[in-house]
Amino acid sequence: MKKTTSIIFILFFFTAMNIVFSQEIDNFPPGGERLHQFRKLKLIESLDLKEEQALRFFSKLNEHEKKVQSIQKHKNEILDTLEILINADGSEKSFERLFDELFEGESQILSERKAFRNEARTLLSPQQVAKWYVFERNFMREVRGTMEDRFQEKERPMHDRPRRRK
Repeated sequence: MKKTTSIIFILFFFTAMNIVFSQEIDNFPPGGERLHQFRKLKLIESLDLKEEQALRFFSKLNEHEKKVQSIQKHKNEILDTLEILINADGSEKSFERLFDELFEGESQILSERKAFRNEARTLLSPQQVAKWYVFERNFMREVRGTMEDRFQEKERPMHDRPRRRK
């Protein structure tokens, strides 16, 4: 059973990574959605969530992620404006106003994360919360490592790459 789960995890993970790499980072939804769904499945398994608990937790998590994405989108728009101002030799006052907006966005994201983490504590046991923190760190490490491996693989000449078995 454990071996089957591991094989499924690896297959889903590499499929998701392949899709993610075939798209631009900002144009994330198809591959990103699969990775997101895979993350949810692994999280349910890692935290040993019951059905009702998983529904409540992911409902709140989805709401939280939408809020953070909205704030992040606004921050990216501010950064785009900063880039335009750099090229147009904008005034110091314009830069300062945008810096304030940018830092406000960062503050909003931090506040939203704190609020969600406090809410998660009401939905999960302390051990599940601890497992969640560790899961998120490890999952992101795995994704980052896979992305780095994939990038390095693309950089190697074809004759240096390992041959794939058929």
